[in-house]
Amino acid sequence: MGKRVLLVDEDESVLRHLRLALRAREWDVTTALSLAEAESGFAGSPSPVVVAEMQLTPLRKSEGLDLLRRVKELRPQTHFVVITGFVSPEGEQAALEAGADAVISKPFELRPFLDRLDGFCVPSSDVRGNLP
Repeated sequence: MGKRVLLVDEDESVLRHLRLALRAREWDVTTALSLAEAESGFAGSPSPVVVAEMQLTPLRKSEGLDLLRRVKELRPQTHFVVITGFVSPEGEQAALEAGADAVISKPFELRPFLDRLDGFCVPSSDVRGNLP
């Protein structure tokens, strides 16, 4: 099984940029523009890694946190990275307490971000090689 990620952001240009970079590293990428779309996509085909913007609409500032809680409820082993243009120390703490692996402020350097995501995935051949 290859590396799979669900990207969630209200900004299509961010999704496009990250999708291209991840596909270049052989990730299978699914994207969502809203909380509802992300929840539906994850429920139908859970990805082992989710990257989501904290604020998906101007009216609410924590849809990413709502998604994080729902994902962890359904599949606690899922790696979850919150990306955001602005996060308060309280917001960052709330995301980490809810189970986020990381909270990353935008703009961010692409290479370390991609390296971090790659680090979440152990190739399936390595997993099988460690079994008795």
